[in-house]
Amino acid sequence: MDDINKARTQLDRILRSRAFSRSDKLRKFLSYVVIETIEGRGERIKSYSIAIEVFNRHTNFDPSQDGIVRSTANRLRFALEKYYQLEGIDDSVVISLPLGRYVPNIVEKPAHLETTATGYEVSFDASETSVSVADVNAISNRSVVRHRKIGLWIAAVCLFTGIIILAGIQLADLRDQKQWRAPILIIQDSTVISDDEPSKLFARSLPVRLSGALNHYDINSITRTLNSDKVQTNALKLPPYQSIYIITSEVVADKFGLVIYWQLIDARTEVVLWSSQIHEKGDGRSIDVLVHELVGEDALIRLFERRKLPTKPSAGYVCVSHALNKLTTITDADRLWMSRCLADTVAEQPDYAQAWALFACVQVEDSIAAADRGEIDISKAMLDDARRSYLNAQKLAPASWLTLHARIVLEFQMKDFKSFEDSVSQALLILPINARERLVIGSRLFALGNYQEAEDLIKETITWITYPQPSDHLFLVADLYRRAEINKARQLLQSQQVPDSKLYWVLSAAVASRLGDLPTAKAALNSLDHLSPNFSYTIETDLHNRYFRSDFIREIVTDLDKVRSLQ
Repeated sequence: MDDINKARTQLDRILRSRAFSRSDKLRKFLSYVVIETIEGRGERIKSYSIAIEVFNRHTNFDPSQDGIVRSTANRLRFALEKYYQLEGIDDSVVISLPLGRYVPNIVEKPAHLETTATGYEVSFDASETSVSVADVNAISNRSVVRHRKIGLWIAAVCLFTGIIILAGIQLADLRDQKQWRAPILIIQDSTVISDDEPSKLFARSLPVRLSGALNHYDINSITRTLNSDKVQTNALKLPPYQSIYIITSEVVADKFGLVIYWQLIDARTEVVLWSSQIHEKGDGRSIDVLVHELVGEDALIRLFERRKLPTKPSAGYVCVSHALNKLTTITDADRLWMSRCLADTVAEQPDYAQAWALFACVQVEDSIAAADRGEIDISKAMLDDARRSYLNAQKLAPASWLTLHARIVLEFQMKDFKSFEDSVSQALLILPINARERLVIGSRLFALGNYQEAEDLIKETITWITYPQPSDHLFLVADLYRRAEINKARQLLQSQQVPDSKLYWVLSAAVASRLGDLPTAKAALNSLDHLSPNFSYTIETDLHNRYFRSDFIREIVTDLDKVRSLQ
């Protein structure tokens, strides 16, 4: 870019933005490479010079042993992308850092984008292609027949080819689904940015503690390495049906304590998928927060895996991954496909611990559905099946959070409330920031009438989740309804909509009925029956089968009866 003043102005605008306000290192890194470039010294920008000028490294700096420049450059690329997606979306000058280089690109966006072939119209003159009756009669009848036969033959060949191609695509898709495998996580040694003993000690222990914590989340393929070049080389040798992620981190001390800057990188492409920071406050929870952001509910790796996987669940990792993403809000339709594909998965892979644990949870839901229909013997048999599935998971992966999750769900449904309380205490002790488990525990505590404990647990958990889901708030709505804070309950329902949840529509109808808004209440019941036919007539039974307190059930039924009486 020729206009140096515009580049300086843009640099200043970026440095003052919210995206860069919290990181002196990123501001210093960007300032150095931009100023060197616009002042004609771009050829001097190397990993070594950045380490010396930006990070105050010693002259014996070795980039193969110290990855601070590479990892901070990844963070800088991501920060620039976020800036231009939000605050800088209308900026006329774009500064970016190309992958694999440290010399920035500085370009000026065009004032406007011209539309190709604007105003161009395709005209069609019928006179140019008109054919007279005499011309048509002049064509040989034999020629017409021959051309028709050829046309039919070509059509048949095309149809046959299309069928073969479609069948091939379906077979290939099925084969591809079978080949998908759980991802591999590679944890690199943490880099120390500040020269103090607490930072060094924490950085040294971070990879070990992180890999240990991830084991609770069934991320079985975890490895630690220092050489990132070797990682990418090996990644390219693996089949394309298995994702490989690298976790890099830097530790620095500030006036509030230690800060962990971490990145999630695609090992095949070296693209930074995410970059964030966590403050270590001395309570040791920073590792739990990092684990949750990586592999917790709707967390990064689950998000990226969901984008890659086939949408149709089939036996194996594809089924397990889709089932994990549906664990909070299981509709009747979800329960059916989850039962089928999980049964197929454990039949084909009997040592798949995650699949057994998930199967146990789904079988509990099957048991409740059977009880709702009045099929008590079938319900008991399904609960016995759930217990056997849990025992298989326990035998294969006793330390897994999902095994513990299945145990909590099963003990609650079997009315073994003493064991349930013990398991809850264990879960909160060894997985203190597992949002999935805490929300499940909160819902069960609410059902048992431990309302204040449930509310405190759910509210605290939501504050920890990077991107809370609307379904996370359902039992807060239930608690507001129970306390007769109906307007607040309605506001929360309107702001946190969960259209695929039966409980959401039950609460929507009850709240609207209590407010005298019968049209809205009727619409909610209609939506409930559309989601689960005739469920509005079995709500009381279902809540009893889920062990909600009788006083809460009575309030729900009373409000819904008001609506039904006017239908």
